[in-house]
Amino acid sequence: MKELQLFNHPVRVSDEGMICLTDMWQIAKLRAESGDDKFLGGREINSIRCISSDLI
Repeated sequence: MKELQLFNHPVRVSDEGMICLTDMWQIAKLRAESGDDKFLGGREINSIRCISSDLI
């Protein structure tokens, strides 16, 4: 497994090149909770959360 950095936080990347969505979600949540939430465009943090049933 490889890693890349997103806003100075590690994100896991599988050998097939798939990025770990859980890591990305946790980073987004940390940013929102710290007050750095401009990336949300006024939406609530849970509005960007991808639930596996949404993908079916």
